[in-house]
Amino acid sequence: MKRFISNHLFTLTILIGTASFAQSPNSPEGNKTVTANTTSDTVDVQHVIDSYHEAVLTHDGDRLAHLFLPQDSLWLNVLSDDAYARAKAKSPEAVKIHVGSYTDFVKLVSTSKASFNPTHTHL
Repeated sequence: MKRFISNHLFTLTILIGTASFAQSPNSPEGNKTVTANTTSDTVDVQHVIDSYHEAVLTHDGDRLAHLFLPQDSLWLNVLSDDAYARAKAKSPEAVKIHVGSYTDFVKLVSTSKASFNPTHTHL
């Protein structure tokens, strides 16, 4: 389950990173703007991560769902080699890569009795 959450955190990180790309201006005044924007973007990303973390901890499916783009979002759960080997040992039909949607993840989080505590690194 932790591996599942970790893989989804990776997907979230990619989505956030993609959304925050900005082209930097070439003028000295533009550099001040870039620094201000970077600081603001860093705060914004942390706010999204904090909201995500709290929604997962409290099993708040509605709040979690609102953190994702509803259309055209690719959601992959890719098991590590070790996790895949363990899954195959339990079930020969296990797959290394599962294609799903953020709504599947939201449903899992909001209906599960398990305790989740996602960790976020290298933001």
